[in-house]
Amino acid sequence: MSFGYISLDRKGMALRGYSYSGTGAKTVVTIKIEVTDPHELGWLLEELAGAQKEAATRRAAEAERARAEKKAAVAKPAAIGHQVLLGLPYYGGEK
Repeated sequence: MSFGYISLDRKGMALRGYSYSGTGAKTVVTIKIEVTDPHELGWLLEELAGAQKEAATRRAAEAERARAEKKAAVAKPAAIGHQVLLGLPYYGGEK
């Protein structure tokens, strides 16, 4: 299933209204759909459940990837580049 759109151009379904509210970076859209056919209601509920499951799966995969990247960054030792010798004079040795 592709989480992209749900067609409301079906017999027994009509868009009643919609609204939105948002604060900050997130906005919630509420859609009211009137359904008169029980088969269309079943189809709509299955589509919405599939979209919700796909979104949760995607969020879980993104969170797992972020945790793995963070763990890899912490576990990786700091890279030691070319070390420059100090220019100290040598005063020891035989005469």
